[in-house]
Amino acid sequence: MRAIIFDMDGVIVDTEIIDYDLQIKYLKSKNSKLESKDYSYFSELIGLSYTNLFSKMAEFLNDTETIKSIEKEYSELEEKHHAQISYKSLFREDIVHLLRWSKSKNVKLAVVSSSTKKRIINVLEECEILGYFDLIISGEDFTESKPNPEIYLTALKCLGLKSSEVIVIEDSYYGIEASKNALIKTIAYKEQRMPVNQSRADFIFDNMNDILSFLKN
Repeated sequence: MRAIIFDMDGVIVDTEIIDYDLQIKYLKSKNSKLESKDYSYFSELIGLSYTNLFSKMAEFLNDTETIKSIEKEYSELEEKHHAQISYKSLFREDIVHLLRWSKSKNVKLAVVSSSTKKRIINVLEECEILGYFDLIISGEDFTESKPNPEIYLTALKCLGLKSSEVIVIEDSYYGIEASKNALIKTIAYKEQRMPVNQSRADFIFDNMNDILSFLKN
């Protein structure tokens, strides 16, 4: 193993469930017929890039709203919501042990996220771990983000490594699909609060300490 690639939301910071709650709240506010739908009904939203998210939201709203209007409204809502979030309080601090161990073994570290580059940097800076990473790739730079493997194939190219030399840590179905479609061995950070299919991952672990123990062996 010569590199570890991390997803950010749901792996480095426990934000995936917060975003999912906000997405559901927004959709229900736009269509009263969705009020009775349970948590699992909206599971296709989890882990989507912004472009794909807005398209999927339009589908949930039966195309009564344009993608552009959804993007404008939801982006404003999310920006206000994120401004109130302390990423430090949602930071999975055990990851620091994994980052330090990786650096001691000259293992390269990267973040590959569907989020914007600005937000990725803000989160990593607030959690005081930005300096550990050799590479940051944002989904906003791609026409098709996860589950399309292009974002991970680009990461491999930037790192100058083969898929067999890298491990990815993901949590969402789309992220795991993207990694596996790039032929990269994939660890899933176990998620039980949301309806996420992680079955295609090579391994599933409950926490960062378990992942570190596995990688050491």
